[in-house]
Amino acid sequence: MNALYFGSIIYVLGGIILMMTYSLETISNKYWTSLYTIAALIAAACTLFITGSIESIFMPTAFSLFIGVLARFSMPRYTLFGIYNLMFTACYLSSLAIFMAALIHQSQWSKTAEITAYMLLTAATLVTAFDMLWSGIMELPELPLKYIKRNHALQTSALQKNKISPKISIHVPCYKEPSSLVIMTLNALANLSYENYEVIVIDNNTKDENLWKPVRSHCQKLGKRFNFYHVDPLSGAKAGAMNYALRHTDPAAEIIASVDADYVAHPEFLSSLIPLFSDQNVSFVQSSHDYREWRDNLFLSGVYYFYLRKQKIVHPAMNEFNSANLVGTMCLIRRKMLEEVGGWAEWSLTEDDELSVRLLARGYIGHVFADTWGRGLIPSTFEGIKKQMFRWQAGPIQELQKNWRLHISLVKNSNLSSTQKVLRLKRLMGEAAPGFLLVPSLVTISLGAYLAKNDIKIEIPYSILLFLICAPYMRQIKRWITLKHLKGNSARNFIMTIMIENALQWNTATAFFTPLFKLNIPWIRTNKFGKTHSLARAFQASRTEIVLAMTHLVSSLILFQHSSFYPIDLIALLSIWLLSQAFTYFCAPLMAIISELELPKEKSSFTTAPIPDDVIE
Repeated sequence: MNALYFGSIIYVLGGIILMMTYSLETISNKYWTSLYTIAALIAAACTLFITGSIESIFMPTAFSLFIGVLARFSMPRYTLFGIYNLMFTACYLSSLAIFMAALIHQSQWSKTAEITAYMLLTAATLVTAFDMLWSGIMELPELPLKYIKRNHALQTSALQKNKISPKISIHVPCYKEPSSLVIMTLNALANLSYENYEVIVIDNNTKDENLWKPVRSHCQKLGKRFNFYHVDPLSGAKAGAMNYALRHTDPAAEIIASVDADYVAHPEFLSSLIPLFSDQNVSFVQSSHDYREWRDNLFLSGVYYFYLRKQKIVHPAMNEFNSANLVGTMCLIRRKMLEEVGGWAEWSLTEDDELSVRLLARGYIGHVFADTWGRGLIPSTFEGIKKQMFRWQAGPIQELQKNWRLHISLVKNSNLSSTQKVLRLKRLMGEAAPGFLLVPSLVTISLGAYLAKNDIKIEIPYSILLFLICAPYMRQIKRWITLKHLKGNSARNFIMTIMIENALQWNTATAFFTPLFKLNIPWIRTNKFGKTHSLARAFQASRTEIVLAMTHLVSSLILFQHSSFYPIDLIALLSIWLLSQAFTYFCAPLMAIISELELPKEKSSFTTAPIPDDVIE
């Protein structure tokens, strides 16, 4: 049990070091070494003061050193800072494994049960260690990882600038889009600094002529470079439209660019990224999703920073292992390779993500950058965010079901590396985690009811309480660091990102499990028409979460009546956990209401002003 003190204290100190580090501008390896060494000594001294012994620090220290050495030699892209941070995390988690092993040793179980428990604990520890090795390079921006691939690509881009100018065909798929919105997108494309390109606008299945005819007229005004097609009927949703555009692409075009109907591209979009295709093994280049018209909206501000974490931190980190994926807009794809793998998958919810898997499986290279070269719109309601996130999260699960043989190299031309497979699986399992929250909820309610009914009081040691507090503490430190990196570290954004993340927990769970039981899921477009506020829509979008929140709240209050908080007992701890889950689910209706209140009482038109250069990052 004493190991928990050491693991928790060193984790807390590690969090303080993280905050100090990301607040400084100039740092060195000597700084890391001295600071982390001092923190380890302080943690050891505190443990000695609390427990009267330092024996409990040896095993966590040995495990963390093992993880550090393993990372150093098996994952050379880790920086020294990243390794130190990883070792402190390993020390924290290993202290729990040591505590659990001690409990098993002290139990009165049979020999068979004891051996089984040790085996399960060992397996869980190994899985956690493996997950920790990869999580350490994706949870924090820049410092834990050496961006070798990115830096080499940028050098190549600088050297090859203006040396190649292949014909590019920009595809803009539309379905029931506001004509003024699409026209703004086309005007931005007309102002690109690159010369050798065409634009194909493909409007599929829009019934209202007042939506697509003005777009067709505007394409004619913009000149021969702009081509408009209206096709009805056309199957395959967005992928079907993209395949149609591909069939009507100029035979001379070597590169396909995908731009969503609401995205305003920066003039340098093509000229900045096209030099990367001087490497004939490059299949795609993806720039970051980014957004506009969110700054004065409380709800959209929270969503903005929630969305950008993956785009600006996670995807660029995965790119270093050639494992990042296309995200559908503001990307360039080599036409020859796109046609080689069969075009866009019309069955897929996330045709972009699915395509990148097939391209990477052929052994080709993809580049994914954090740079912003255009901005689109965020859905204005919580209902719209849920639908968009559901599609983004269910799509990769659907892809794995369809292409599982590709992932384990059972089909021809499957050249995915072990690292690519692991990172893909890790990403999918991360999406699955919220889906299993109901399991601990049921266990917690059942256990709490049993303890309360039989008047069983189990006092919780302070070491366990300290350990449990550390996880949310570190989560919020990493959130603050992320917001600081994204230039959004205000109290408002901090609170709103917590709430939007909580609000989408159940949506994430359903996005994971729905494809497991239903492969053919309808492709739901993002509605970009202006909306007026509706509290009825807010309730409709969060009714399941309201039921879950009330269930957890009532259960927590019932257990609270049987709890002891001085000293704190297990029933009190279970009551607090259920209350935290109630808050998690209550965030959904709260965010839904906030999103509606931020909408105008009457419909307003879209902003048609060009995107300012000073906000292009």
